[in-house]
Amino acid sequence: MEKDNKRYSIFASQDIVSNLKKGRNPLPKRIKNLDSCKTMTWYDIITGDYYRYTPSQKRQYDGKPLGYSFECLCLRDGATYIREIAEYSDDRSKDKYRINGEYVTREEFFDEISKISLNQTDTTKNTKQEVIEELLSHGNYEVVKSCMRSMELDLEAKDLVKNAIELEKEESESHDRKLLDKAVRLYIDSEILKKQSNVEFQRAMLQDFFADITDERTIFKSRLFDLMRTHYFTNLEEPEVEEITKYLVAVFSTKGLNDVIEFLLKMKETRIEYYDDLIFTINPQTKIPCSIPGVTSFSYTTNGEDKKHLELDQTIITLCRFLDDEELKKAKWHEFSRVLLQPFTGTDDEKTLEDKTAHYTDELLGNSGVLDRKLKI
Repeated sequence: MEKDNKRYSIFASQDIVSNLKKGRNPLPKRIKNLDSCKTMTWYDIITGDYYRYTPSQKRQYDGKPLGYSFECLCLRDGATYIREIAEYSDDRSKDKYRINGEYVTREEFFDEISKISLNQTDTTKNTKQEVIEELLSHGNYEVVKSCMRSMELDLEAKDLVKNAIELEKEESESHDRKLLDKAVRLYIDSEILKKQSNVEFQRAMLQDFFADITDERTIFKSRLFDLMRTHYFTNLEEPEVEEITKYLVAVFSTKGLNDVIEFLLKMKETRIEYYDDLIFTINPQTKIPCSIPGVTSFSYTTNGEDKKHLELDQTIITLCRFLDDEELKKAKWHEFSRVLLQPFTGTDDEKTLEDKTAHYTDELLGNSGVLDRKLKI
C-alpha cells in the first residue's frame, strides 16, 4: 500500500505494541514506561507520541475477561486512534474503532494505521541521521537550523579526524614528533566538535518537542511535566523539580522558549547539594575568602592552551540549608540563572557572569511574583 504524507509512529507497529503488552520493551532507549493505576502508558521521547492500554476486567475465580480492553494511540499533533476490543468474545466484529473521535469500520481503521506504521526492523535502527531526517520533515525553521548546525559540526569533526590520520602517516615516515602532537590535538578537537554537535542535536529535539507552543503557559507547563518525568531531572528530589518547574515557567513567560531550552540542555544531569552552614569561597577578583548562600560549579575540558569547553553532565549546585524560605528560593533561582547564562564554549569571567546572573534573576523574580517584590530599575 502506498504511504501518504502522514508521519510514522512506532506505536502503529503491531509487533511493538504486542511486546509492550507482554511487558517487553523492544526500544528501551526510546520508549519510556509511564504506567499509572490500571492503565499501561508508553511514551516515545523522540516524536512525543503516546500509547495507552487498559486491559478489560476479569472474573476473580477463573481470570476470564468480562468486557472491553482499551487501546489508544495519540500522536503529538493531537490525532487519536482508539480501539476497544471485546475480550469476552472471539467475534472481532464486536470490536469498536474510532479515529479522531469518529467511529470507523475495522477496515478503515487498519488502513489508516498502515499509513503511519513502520516495520520494527526500521525503528530499531534509530540512528542520529534517521532522527534528523524525521525532524527536518516537520519543517520548523528553528529545528532545521539546529539540525543543519549539528550536521556541519559532525562534518568538521570528520575532516579533523582525516587530517589527523594523514599527519600520523607523515609522522611514521619522517619520525617528526611534532606531527604526532598535532595529530593528537586534532583528535581532541574533533571530540569537542562532536560534543557541540550533540548539543545542537539535543536542541533540535527540544525545539521540535515544544514546537506548537507559543505563549500558552498552561500548555507549556503540561508539556514540561511530560518531558521531565521521562527524560529530565530524574535524579532530583520532588521539591527541587517543583522549584525548577516554577523557574522555567517564569523563564518561559518572561524570556521565552529559547532560554528554557538552553537551561534544559545544561541541567539534564545535575546535582543539588545542601550545607548546614555558610559556603566559603575565594573572591576571584580580591582573592579574599567570603561566604555566600549558593555556588554553582561547572566541569570543563581543555581545548588548546587557553580555551575551555563546558561539560554538560557535571553541574553541581550547592546551597545553604539554614536560609529562610524566601532567601533560599532566591539563592536557588540565582544559581539556576548562572547555569543558564554560562556559555557552552569559553567562559565568562566571574564578575561578568555574576552581573549578568544578578540582573537576570532580579528580572525573573520581579516579573513572576514569586517573591512578591518589584523589580528595581
